[in-house]
Amino acid sequence: QSKIAATVVNASISGDTTSGGRSRLPALLTQHKPRIVVIELGANDALRGLPLVMTRNNLVALVLMIDARHGISDHDLPVLDAIVPTGRPVLILATKADKLNRNEQREALASIVSAVGARYRHGNVKVQLFSATTRQGVEEAEATIAGWLP
Repeated sequence: QSKIAATVVNASISGDTTSGGRSRLPALLTQHKPRIVVIELGANDALRGLPLVMTRNNLVALVLMIDARHGISDHDLPVLDAIVPTGRPVLILATKADKLNRNEQREALASIVSAVGARYRHGNVKVQLFSATTRQGVEEAEATIAGWLP
């Protein structure tokens, strides 16, 4: 099993909201100059009863990770339903692609693209196969995300 040579900076603040995280992000990006950024916010917004529209407005884009072997789940749909209609970009990473052979990968990707296309005809949604283990799709995901940044 290989590891990524990276420094991890945990800039989280317990109890932070999407609004707080969004306001702190530019300074953190300038300070740390990261190549990869993972942001996990939103739970505290919900716990505080903040309106979903307020949380949604604090998000620039969405990277949704799903298991390629199982496709879009009922748990993914509310997240997509909240973001896709805003026109914000969405990247769906179909993870664990390395667990599937080439034919199964094609079938899994086609199934996910079909499900997403049927539900979100006019959304800005991209679906791609991904494997952290083999690094399949890593460069493509990085390029997609880089295209979202100013």
